[in-house]
Amino acid sequence: MYKLQIRKMSFDSLKEKYAMPLLIYLLEKDGPVNKIDIREKVVKPVSTLDKLLNKLKEEGLIEIKEQFLGRRVYLISLTDLGKIVAKQLKQVSEFKEKFSEFNEKIKNISALTHVNAIDDHIVLKEYNYDLKGNNRLVTIYIQINHDKVMRLWCDVDNSYDCWHVKYAWTLPEVLEWAQYHLQKGDIKDIENNSGDNEVGGD
Repeated sequence: MYKLQIRKMSFDSLKEKYAMPLLIYLLEKDGPVNKIDIREKVVKPVSTLDKLLNKLKEEGLIEIKEQFLGRRVYLISLTDLGKIVAKQLKQVSEFKEKFSEFNEKIKNISALTHVNAIDDHIVLKEYNYDLKGNNRLVTIYIQINHDKVMRLWCDVDNSYDCWHVKYAWTLPEVLEWAQYHLQKGDIKDIENNSGDNEVGGD
């Protein structure tokens, strides 16, 4: 059974301030990017950028190639692992924006808090879900199909795409779990907006 206990191999670089926007920027460029362009568009302080690039490279998320074209040029690109992680971070960023907008509308109705993470699932607590002051626990299961694609499934809504699932995708434990098992090869891809609302799945 898959575990959420992955602290021994955490991607520390993703905790850096500019890590997420940098990886998303490289993903959207879809090819090698000049270090100078990154400084202009994403991370301006030279020391901050150099430190971040070194961390991302050490953790296997980017490649740095040096060329001499009349002057020394550094080209930055995502590795295969980096592309998967960047894609996931982009989707989570979009989900956070949508969730923030949605949560603003219902903030006086209900709220979700993360209770704990055990084995292959996490438990959320939803407050006042029925507008009558009642609370409930929502279990989000990690599912991996025969093609090694990871999805999250909500036992309350029987859905891969409900707002409970979207909230779960914003949790650091879920992101770290996915990154760890992507690197190990246990999973090949992540699908967090399948639209498949049937129970079970592949």
